[in-house]
Amino acid sequence: MFCEKCGKEVKEGKAFCTECGAPVKQMPAAAPSQPAPPPPAAQPIPPAAAPGLPGVAAPVPQKKKRTGLVVGIVVTAVVIITAVLLVVLLAFSSDTGQAKSLINKAAPIMKGLTVKGTKLGNDLGSLLENIAKIPTAAAYETEANNIRAQVKEINKEEDQSATYISQVQKLSGVADYKEYASVIADLIRTDKKTMIQITDYLDYLSKQSFPINIETIRDTTSQFGAKVQQLSAEGEDLKNKAQKIKTDKNL
Repeated sequence: MFCEKCGKEVKEGKAFCTECGAPVKQMPAAAPSQPAPPPPAAQPIPPAAAPGLPGVAAPVPQKKKRTGLVVGIVVTAVVIITAVLLVVLLAFSSDTGQAKSLINKAAPIMKGLTVKGTKLGNDLGSLLENIAKIPTAAAYETEANNIRAQVKEINKEEDQSATYISQVQKLSGVADYKEYASVIADLIRTDKKTMIQITDYLDYLSKQSFPINIETIRDTTSQFGAKVQQLSAEGEDLKNKAQKIKTDKNL
């Protein structure tokens, strides 16, 4: 049966409604063939007191009505915390992202320099191999100027790469990238020393009489070859070191 006052279901045999305290009229059981009458609409009662139960307040709203508010507060807190964390992470990783960007800008230049360096070495080797067969100073200068132009182009691209690398070294909180950049900077300096050796040697040959007597340039050529070979070995070691740092540090 249901309470006529508040509509709350009341167990059989109860004299008062357990919800609002109103007396319950005992209704005779309905005939089996007749459906039970629908419960009357719930009637609000003032929060003061129900009849016979002084000081009893109105029922507490069900949890569903509060869940939305609680969830909203939790979601808002999570959003605020997430936003703060994102700001912190972005601030913390900004230098890392910048370092990686600068390294990536220098990488294709360095890769291109490897190709250009190989061509330079081949052209220089061909010049030295046939130096005794070059008949005139003018013919020599034509070939030498081609090599000088390659040296100039390599120096220009090394300067650009060095600019990116130097910016990495000025950042903070990126120790691994700075270590890698330091090795690349040493590699660039070593390459530049090689370019200086080549340019100086070409200028030395320009002062010789043509056709050149091999014996007159043998000692200088030997010293030049030894110095370039030393610098080349240093450069190879630096390349391997840089690659190891990049792999080990997952840069």
